[in-house]
Amino acid sequence: MCVSHNGKGFDASDVEAICDNAQQRSDSKQHAIDKTGYKGIGFKSVYVVADCVYIQSNNYSFRFDKNYPTWKNNSSQANAAQYPWPIIPIWTPKTDLPPTVLLDDSSVNFLLKLRSGMSIDAVLQRMVQNPRIMLFLRHVRTITIDMGGQKQRIKLKVQDDTSSLFIDDVLHSHWVLYQADVSVPSVVKQQLQTMGSHECPPKLKQVEKVRLSFAADTG
Repeated sequence: MCVSHNGKGFDASDVEAICDNAQQRSDSKQHAIDKTGYKGIGFKSVYVVADCVYIQSNNYSFRFDKNYPTWKNNSSQANAAQYPWPIIPIWTPKTDLPPTVLLDDSSVNFLLKLRSGMSIDAVLQRMVQNPRIMLFLRHVRTITIDMGGQKQRIKLKVQDDTSSLFIDDVLHSHWVLYQADVSVPSVVKQQLQTMGSHECPPKLKQVEKVRLSFAADTG
């Protein structure tokens, strides 16, 4: 499975961050209250469905691979599992990819080798049938899904407080959006301070306000 986007390409700091969970970086999302990410947890979720993930962006071309021969040949199978393979990049030229894989060099590309028996077709179909998640993605306006050459495009058009969702340029639904910045109650702040970092990211303990977003289907 290939996931591509046309946002900011990788630089050296991005590669470093994705390889060390961003825990030691003062400029990472770990400390940025206005950023969703925390310790690379979002990206690491790909390992739920894949044991090999290839990344290609700008001049960077590498993968994280649980079954890399070095892990298996250097030790017993039991010890091989102890390698922190999800954060050890393996340089992988595009020429090493199957010839059927065509990547756009101008995009940021993530190529996932799905585990045996794993299928996401049903999940993608549900996204097309019910695309309202697009309403709450801050920087995404178009998603194109290509399954075996059959492409479907979800598009979000925003005008003032009204949003419209289109599927293959056909109107799917109209929505009215409402956002409000709400102060965090003092009792909640106190409860957050008692939580460990595994329960609540430290940066969220400093939040004074949160933004709530609501969407209503106008038919």
